[in-house]
Amino acid sequence: MKNSDIEGLREIDNSLSEGQPEYQIKVNRSIASRFGLNVSQIANTVRTAINGNTATRYEVAGDEYDIRVRLQEDQIEQMSQVPELNIQTASGEMIPLSRVASLEITEGPVEILRKDQERHSEITADIHGVDLATVMAQIQSRLSELELPDGYRFSYEGEFEDMQESFSSLGMAFGLAVILIYMVMASQFESLVHPFTIMFTIPLAVIGVIFGMYITNSIVSVASILGLITLAGIVVNNAIVMVDYINQLRRRGTERIEAIITAGTVRLRPIMMTALTTILGLLPIAMGIGEGSESTQPMGIVIVSGLTFATFLTLFVIPIFYTLVTDLRTIVVAKVKGISKEEASKLI
Repeated sequence: MKNSDIEGLREIDNSLSEGQPEYQIKVNRSIASRFGLNVSQIANTVRTAINGNTATRYEVAGDEYDIRVRLQEDQIEQMSQVPELNIQTASGEMIPLSRVASLEITEGPVEILRKDQERHSEITADIHGVDLATVMAQIQSRLSELELPDGYRFSYEGEFEDMQESFSSLGMAFGLAVILIYMVMASQFESLVHPFTIMFTIPLAVIGVIFGMYITNSIVSVASILGLITLAGIVVNNAIVMVDYINQLRRRGTERIEAIITAGTVRLRPIMMTALTTILGLLPIAMGIGEGSESTQPMGIVIVSGLTFATFLTLFVIPIFYTLVTDLRTIVVAKVKGISKEEASKLI
């Protein structure tokens, strides 16, 4: 299976390519134990013979110099001499290295990478002309077909990991924004019901966002989620204007249905003007006009499509939802206080 034929991938590389030749010494633990030796002792003897060992330091005029003890160069200048290195046993006897170990030339990794004390290798690539989400979907689909041995696993890092962390953080930010908007409106309306009615415009806007991203072939990105958070604060304005005016008319004694119809006709012009100024102002961003607009275009598409869709639905859906919520509230108040629905409706 190859990932090199995935569209948009370039400069594919991995940390295991082009290994370096190395000389491996494999100790026979069974034989070594007969001579009273262990792997650490053998390794230290070989290391001292080849690299030397700092026995002490010599100081001259304040400068210290290492005194390194090792074999003479002519005694270890060829790899064929390594098997003949003398190893001192526990009894003081000298035996050649070849008696307790086998030696072979193999190819080892250029570097050994570790993360959280686990050894790993890296496969890296650049993308061009294709978004990260699309490329990762294809890579994950292909890797899911592989059956890995026990103890092996895949992990996706780099830009993809950063994007996932950003989505998680922005998702929490969106939830916090919705809660704060509700709290502000609850304190201003002095009611828990009417802010809930107004917040219903956010799902309406999300429907428009999905539709807008579909027709523009956009993907979910950090910029689009930022646009969604911004949209949550903008889209409720139209519903606030309508619901607040309905409540004003009802406090003046106007019947509910009449108040809803009057508010719809009176507030139509302010709602349309407010929405159109915002939509037209963001239209150049949504169209991607200008140098470097690719990074902000998803945000513009989300806000424009969501606000356009929610503005028209607000004029029809919010009055219906307002009626349903107030009817439900009337039923609850009537049951709790043990009065008729007509009396309960006058208290609301």
